[in-house]
Amino acid sequence: MVMWRDIQANDGEKIAYQTHGEEKSMVLILIHGFTGSSDYFQRNFEALSQKYFVVAPDLRGHGKSTKAHHGYHVSRLAADLRDLLAHISRSDIQLSSHESPSIIGVGCSLGAAVLWSYSELFGTEPFSGMVFVDQAPLQDYIPGSWDFKQGNYGVHDPTSLAAAQATLKYAPEDFYRGLVHGCLAYNHEPTESERDSISPLQKAKDESFFIYISKNGNPWWFGKLLADHTSYDHRNTIMNLIRVPTFVMAGRRSGSFPVDGVLETAYLANSHSTSPGTVSTIVMDSGHCQS
Repeated sequence: MVMWRDIQANDGEKIAYQTHGEEKSMVLILIHGFTGSSDYFQRNFEALSQKYFVVAPDLRGHGKSTKAHHGYHVSRLAADLRDLLAHISRSDIQLSSHESPSIIGVGCSLGAAVLWSYSELFGTEPFSGMVFVDQAPLQDYIPGSWDFKQGNYGVHDPTSLAAAQATLKYAPEDFYRGLVHGCLAYNHEPTESERDSISPLQKAKDESFFIYISKNGNPWWFGKLLADHTSYDHRNTIMNLIRVPTFVMAGRRSGSFPVDGVLETAYLANSHSTSPGTVSTIVMDSGHCQS
């Protein structure tokens, strides 16, 4: 059963979210990526809700959530997540008094950064586990130590950021179309079978789906958020503060990040782990958003 709800964040802005499935002690929080929405997961809801009570928010500035002119920081999105978790614990998860829910956070792309920022600000409670999907802990390049082998392919320095912000301002649909190309494996790095099996009609339908979702946001606001998202270095947070079982997923055909950059998250989390072996990885033959 799908339900749309919303909460009021601590600054008065509305955060919308959808839930799928019946009340269960296992709760899955699905956090989408940059310019996306919770509808990114529409092909996953049915299967996941068989085991979990699924909660999927629209991040501030995205989807059905508030389009305020402030709050374009990953830390603000993390604060919204804290408010959402407090709300669903009070209102949506009505378990018996002796039973506590097991909450797993799944962050895809920007969503992973939201979970890292949340951990930095508030700790890892109430999460019992976290999943980070195709996001490196730092997007910008650092000469001599972090470059094209780890950082973001498209936006990784002041010049590429300025170009991206200009495109968002003057030709936002071109920017969104570029995101689609980099996110879908069959566009970015198609296999021989995909060249034959995926029709132009299907490609147009997929592109329309993603662009429609992106157009729900404010391009200027997205540009400001992009500056914050790409420049923040989460490596020390991951190394020192992630203290729950963690699963890192990388896409071999991602148009956003090289595999080595994504897997650095697992290396960092394991390097200071108090429970060796609680950080696992998988590299899939997939893109940034699609297998």
